[in-house]
Amino acid sequence: MKKLIRYELQKVSIKYHFIGVLIANIFILMLTIVTSLIIKVTSKSFGMLIPAPEFSLTSIDLAVMLVRAVLIIWEAVLLAQLVVDEYRTKTITLLYTFPYNPGKIIVAKFFAIYMIMLLFYGISYIFQNLFIKAISIINDNVSYSFNFGINQILIIISCIGLGFMPVYFGMIKMSTIATIVTALIVVGITSSSQGNVPGILSIPVVAIVLGVIGILTAVITINKVCKNDLLL
Repeated sequence: MKKLIRYELQKVSIKYHFIGVLIANIFILMLTIVTSLIIKVTSKSFGMLIPAPEFSLTSIDLAVMLVRAVLIIWEAVLLAQLVVDEYRTKTITLLYTFPYNPGKIIVAKFFAIYMIMLLFYGISYIFQNLFIKAISIINDNVSYSFNFGINQILIIISCIGLGFMPVYFGMIKMSTIATIVTALIVVGITSSSQGNVPGILSIPVVAIVLGVIGILTAVITINKVCKNDLLL
């Protein structure tokens, strides 16, 4: 299994994706700062004229919500690359010449993606916390509060599990587009905010339930592949 996971990791240009994640985090940071400034300015300008519900999310809450949304889509891209595309183009048949059963091969793919996503989430959380904390010291309009513990770890693990959900629909349609579109729908549903909660994925219980559902869809996909229901 370790050899299979190592082989799958070699297929992914980690350096390329690492640079991409850093660039995405820079844009997320910029968007978070601009949004925080706009919210503060508009609330001060119109707050006295028009009563409105208070926007209670901190800047780090906004950043983390955006990070989750971006990385769920990023995970779908990896799933499309390592799983859906290989079955769609039949290049997966080359792996079947190895002395491993199909189940171990596809499980290794999911493990490889899970490891990559754990790395990306770790990098993103550290990046956003460090820079937003530094900027909040300089500018009071950018708000920061450190809130990282077991709940946040469970949410990260659950988000990666939820990110497996699009692979089922991608394999059914044998389409990378279906995989990514499903991820966009998942992000749209889970990342909406009402001004005081940074998406339903910020609620640990909800995140865990959705994560389990995502993992179950991955298990169903693996089971179908092993039964040759989806194998071309």
